[in-house]
Order: sequence, then C-alpha cells, then structure tokens
Amino acid sequence: MDDSRSIDSGENGPLRANAGAGPSPHLGSRGPLSDLPFETEERLGLSLSGSLPCVTCRYDLKGISIRGVCPECGTMVRATILYRVDPRAEVFRAVMQPRLVSVLMRLWAAGALVAALAIWIMRIEEVAAGPGGAQSGAVWTRVAFWGLVASALGSLAFVRPIHGMAKGKTLAAIGGVLGYALVLMGYVGVLRAEVGRAAPYSASTLNTDRILMRLLMLAGVLVVLMGVRPTARELVKRCLALRTGRVDRQTILAMITVTLVGMAGDGLRVVAANWQTATGDLLGQLGVVLIAMSGLLLTLGLASAVVDSWRIGAALVMPSPSLREVLGGSGSDDAAERRRNGG
Repeated sequence: MDDSRSIDSGENGPLRANAGAGPSPHLGSRGPLSDLPFETEERLGLSLSGSLPCVTCRYDLKGISIRGVCPECGTMVRATILYRVDPRAEVFRAVMQPRLVSVLMRLWAAGALVAALAIWIMRIEEVAAGPGGAQSGAVWTRVAFWGLVASALGSLAFVRPIHGMAKGKTLAAIGGVLGYALVLMGYVGVLRAEVGRAAPYSASTLNTDRILMRLLMLAGVLVVLMGVRPTARELVKRCLALRTGRVDRQTILAMITVTLVGMAGDGLRVVAANWQTATGDLLGQLGVVLIAMSGLLLTLGLASAVVDSWRIGAALVMPSPSLREVLGGSGSDDAAERRRNGG
C-alpha cells in the first residue's frame, strides 16, 4: 500500500515521517492501526472528534486532521495515535469497580514493600549491634506485621475484578489471598523463635525453629505470588505502556525465582550446621549471601511492583482511548464512559 507520509519506527524508537509518492488515506499495513473493527480508511481523512493530548507537548489535538501535525510542536498526529491510542481498548472485558480495584492493587504492593523495608531495618540494626547484640526493637516488627496485613487486604483486588474472568484464575487468586495466612503465621513464628536468642545472622549456633518458620513464610510468599499472577497479567494488559514494553518492570515470575533462591539459602544453612568442617562453614556463609541477595532483589521487585500498580491503577480509572473514541463514531462517548465505570 502506498502512503504519502508513512510512519517508520523501531521497536521502541521515535516515530518519524517519510515522504512518499502520492496522497493516500492509508496508514500502512503494519502496526496497531492495520486491524480495526470499523471502516478506518473512510475516517482517516476526518478530524479528531475526541480529546487526544500530543505525545510530545500534550497540546489537545481535538479538531485537527488525522493527517496533520501538532500546531505547537509539529509532531505528526498519527505518531500520537500510535503512541496513545489503544487498539485493543474495546476488546477487553470491563473491570468491575475500577476505582476500588485500583486502590486495593496499590495497597497490595505498597503494604508488601513497607513490610520488606521494615524487616531490612531490623536486620541492619542487628548487624550494627555486632555479634551477640540485642535484637531490633518492637516498632519495626509491628510495622512489618501491619504492612503484611495491608498487603493481604489489597490482594482482594485480584479476586475476579473482570467480568467473565475464567474460574481457574479466580480460584488461583483466592488461593493467593489465603496464602497470606502462611505468610503471617511464618512471620509471627520467626518473631517468637527469636525471643531470648541472639541476632539470627550473628549467632554462633543455628536457630532451627526460626529457619523452619522462615521457610513457612517464604512458602506463603510463593503461594501469594503464583496465585495473583494470572489476574495480574490480565490487568497489566490494560496498561498500554506496560503491555507494549515501553517501561521496564520487575515481573512476578522474577520475584518467585528470587524467593526460591532465599529458600535455598536457608537450606544451605541447615546443611552447614550439620557439617562441622571448613566446607560446612563455607556453605553456611554462602547460604547467608543467598538470603541477603534474595531479600534485596525481592525488595527491588516490590518497589517496581508499587510503580507498576500506580500505572495500572491509573489505566483502570482512566483507560487509554480507543481509535473509535478519538475519531468519533456511533456510541463512542457512551462506550468510553462504560469502560471507565466498569459497565
């Protein structure tokens, strides 16, 4: 198909206009505008009837020809359409109570991050106290506990937030919510096992009860992550920036992997305690390193999840417009309102 000003782009690179042979209303056969549910070719000569901020300067392009350029910065209107308009917007099933789901999803990630940071503070205070030093105060243990409780409440966002969601995904999400029972039981068990004992990573003897409770807590983390992952993937699809790879993100699958690494570290410490040789000492030190690396990477993953949850939450409350909405069409305003209200 000939195109007077075709859009050329790398995978994530800038869009640019190329001069062509003759005028044509087509946008070309590639890209998200090539497969549309209505007569696009007849509409490309029209002006934008819906609000659409320019991708470069955010000037409202409403009323400008689709083959024109932004009057403020000169960016092609088609470049903005390719960047901002979601060609799959009308394909997705509606999200029930999008504002509530947005708030709960953000609470899920933020609560888990607060708990992780509080645990890091406890461990750092214990290391600073030196071998045989006192354990961290009760303030951070409570902060971590209530952070986990908040995250558990937020995980309800993943229990059937979308109309017509598959039963398997709903059951998996329920299992993920119930997984917080293991997380909280393990966390409380760790705290009880530490009572009257030296700091866990500076003590000369291994606290086996603490390790068992920590493994229970990490097993609960795995159940939570694997349970919410199917629904989380469905919600990610509604955020155009995440779905198209425009922004980097720490995936739930990666967090599952680093949790397994942490469990392996605990296993090495148990093996080392029963192997009273130089090799056993080396394995014990390796176990501590794996636990520290796992905790750090998991915390970074949670920080990334907080950022992603804000992006996805914003996309749920104010989804990217469909091409029908910016070009106009029968029922376009009503369709946009229904998508935003979850109807």
